[in-house]
Amino acid sequence: SFPNAKEIGPSCFDDCTGLRSLTLSDQVVVGESAFRNVPECAVNLVGAYAYEEPHNGIALSCERISAGGFGNVTEFRFSLGAGLLERVTGTNLNRYVNEVLMLTKEDVPLLSGVNCVLELGIANTAELTQHGGLIDVVKVGDSSYAWNGSAWIVG
Repeated sequence: SFPNAKEIGPSCFDDCTGLRSLTLSDQVVVGESAFRNVPECAVNLVGAYAYEEPHNGIALSCERISAGGFGNVTEFRFSLGAGLLERVTGTNLNRYVNEVLMLTKEDVPLLSGVNCVLELGIANTAELTQHGGLIDVVKVGDSSYAWNGSAWIVG
């Protein structure tokens, strides 16, 4: 777990066959071949702050991880970190979350065919209205929500 890391150096985890789960900040810059030949790994990005474009944290981080030569991402989780929750509250938080939920697999090609989970850590799910197809499950505490074609329902 490296939630505060700003950079993962070149070839840092190259050929690391034991790496199964990794937590990084959505601000991380990934060096060339940093994760090349990692056979399977679940990636958890922790949102650090709101971007000018609200969902850019996921897209930029996946771009950086992909450029770093990540092996086989088996699961992807995006968690809203404390820093982000402090800066984005109320209706702005709902807007941010819905921007994330509007992302498609085409927006983040690294995650095509990968189970994607958005972990909110907030209680109010009444304003979750979007679904672009990238996020498969929304987790709020111990509850999981899945898209039924028109709304997020407890799954």
